[in-house]
Amino acid sequence: MKFKFWGVRGSIPTPGPNTVKYGGNTTCIEIRTDSNDLIILDAGTGIHALAQTLLKEMPVHAHIFITHTHWDHIQGLPFFIPIFIPNNQIKIYGGIDPVTNETINRALSVQLQYSFFPIREAQLNARIEYATVKPGVPVQVGGATITPIVLSHPVLNFGYRIDCDGQSMFFTGDYEPQLNIYDPEDDEYAEFQSFVDAKWDEVVLAMKDVDALIVDSSYTSEEYASKQGWGHGTYDSGIKLATAAKAKKLFFTHHEPTRTDASLEAIYQNLLQTHPDSSCELLLAQEGVDISHQRQPAHLNPLRGSQRTLGSGCQHTSIDDCRLTRPALAPLGVALEEQRLAEHRRHRRRLERLGDQKGRLRPLAGEEALRIGGDEDHRHLETAQHLVDRIETG
Repeated sequence: MKFKFWGVRGSIPTPGPNTVKYGGNTTCIEIRTDSNDLIILDAGTGIHALAQTLLKEMPVHAHIFITHTHWDHIQGLPFFIPIFIPNNQIKIYGGIDPVTNETINRALSVQLQYSFFPIREAQLNARIEYATVKPGVPVQVGGATITPIVLSHPVLNFGYRIDCDGQSMFFTGDYEPQLNIYDPEDDEYAEFQSFVDAKWDEVVLAMKDVDALIVDSSYTSEEYASKQGWGHGTYDSGIKLATAAKAKKLFFTHHEPTRTDASLEAIYQNLLQTHPDSSCELLLAQEGVDISHQRQPAHLNPLRGSQRTLGSGCQHTSIDDCRLTRPALAPLGVALEEQRLAEHRRHRRRLERLGDQKGRLRPLAGEEALRIGGDEDHRHLETAQHLVDRIETG
């Protein structure tokens, strides 16, 4: 199994001389199995460049897994050239939005409306299918097993674990580790903290022992102080995750749009200095670089024990063979989803009562439209910042 970064930027594309090295396209990752099955994670603007390379291998059979439907993760779909060419087969995977109750097909169809794009959905010539993914329920693509898990963000967001060819990787999409929405002096603090801790354990288990962990690291810890609740992680939170999960290599991605190549490298050098004994290799995600998972003895791995960015003429990186088996995530994931649904309803009632009594918590506009049925797998407790705004009463 190998993968390649086609887009590593967050929020908005940032082309220009200051982002040439690491890239300015928004999120897109290509994965190839040893059998050449094509799996694509997210469809930001980077998918356009990927599409150009696919024109020489028609017909294309592509499996596109969308972490979430924020613009920078879907805006490249109408520019994915294979959708216009007959005999290609494109399957797009994603969740059911618990607020709108819409499926993943809207990620493409909404962009092909008359007002926004010159080509209608009916004019697409490829065979396009849509598939709904559920937390903890694996999806099989050839020899690859893709297991989704819900991660905290202001919209339904899936992280994906991919196990294939004796190797493994995990991509978080946009992810901010769950925070406790209560103050320590609140009666509900301890109970909610137990949920936060359980969610952390669930996330770490989903990433456990992966060869490559790709995390949203939009901010430094200093920047994060003013951006809590925005739905993005930090470099330090990524290292904490990788350490707990015993990941072998950690790739920082979703680079903040104002971040230049020079500032990325300055942050990276500081990370190496402040984490000299990191248990995993620290790397900056960089557009155009292939990372090959190959089985080889550890003493032959040129990067073992080193910490450096990919690039500078290096186009392929070998990952140590760890001979992992996929953990039994599906039963655990489903059970935890059912448990969190109950917790969500209970905490939501508490929040509503607390809002009536103290005036300190209020729902976001449109929260009343949240539809989480008893038979639905989704929950939004882990994105409490999406459901509730904290406001000060003085």
